[in-house]
Amino acid sequence: MTTHTTPGVALDHTPVFFPPGEGTYFGIITRPAANPSLTGLVLLSGTQFGTTTIGKNRMFVDMARRLAEAGYGSMRFDYQGVGEALEGVVDYRLENPATDAMHAATAAMRAAGFERILVTGTCFGSRTALVGAAEDPDIAGLLLVVPPVRDMIKGEGGTTHLALHRNTLSLVGEAVKPSTMRRHGLRRIFAVGRRVLRSKWRLLLRRVRGGGASGQQQAPPELAGVSPGFLQPLRQLVEREVPVRIMWGTEDFLYREFLDGSKGRLGQLLERGGARIEQTVVEGKVRGFGTVPIQQAVIDETVTWAKRFPR
Repeated sequence: MTTHTTPGVALDHTPVFFPPGEGTYFGIITRPAANPSLTGLVLLSGTQFGTTTIGKNRMFVDMARRLAEAGYGSMRFDYQGVGEALEGVVDYRLENPATDAMHAATAAMRAAGFERILVTGTCFGSRTALVGAAEDPDIAGLLLVVPPVRDMIKGEGGTTHLALHRNTLSLVGEAVKPSTMRRHGLRRIFAVGRRVLRSKWRLLLRRVRGGGASGQQQAPPELAGVSPGFLQPLRQLVEREVPVRIMWGTEDFLYREFLDGSKGRLGQLLERGGARIEQTVVEGKVRGFGTVPIQQAVIDETVTWAKRFPR
């Protein structure tokens, strides 16, 4: 255990391999050194951020400290095959969230003395948090940051979104604008264009072969709307009256897909949830945590949300 002191607050940082006897995952529990809190947050990143114990620009470290200064504990940890975690590399996919890791983390938090567990996650981590909370009746609340509503193929979510929702002529017109050229450069424009055209070609082939027909039992990830993997656990949380908060950026394509999906069964589910399902929308792109202001906005939102629960 190490102790870090901020102005007026002493914090304990405890490294831990868990679960006991296996040590598949590595995490760090951060909490106030004095008057230990009974409420702790499990932090779940998207897998593209590498080590969850650090995060982009050390934002998970800052988040853990800010939470502890406010009187709350937290655990940030590495997924299996990432950072200090053991075992081999895992192919993480949205339709197969890392709920084993989440349950192991919540068990480690409870073993450390936390009685009330909150979970927050971004992208892949948000889908893991959603499914894992539906499986664990003792989770007290969820903060989901830009959660994907469909089971997109890893690394192709944005280009597939363009392929699905924009016609080729409008995309070409956008690409040749001087402002687009100045902002992205020819190399990036051509690279994105190739991926979008590849996605459009793949979608066309799927439709020709019947993969995108409305009568199909299971559409491929690129053609599916709101995934059952998103709807079903959210429905369970609504029925259990678990408070859920969702954070978006105005420029996140995942937010636009959420709005599109809200016109159907998802919208009906949100109405059922009422005030227990809240949303926060900030200017810019949250997904990827690409700027310091966005990173700070996510940290601020997490701390503000946590303060709604007893310490």
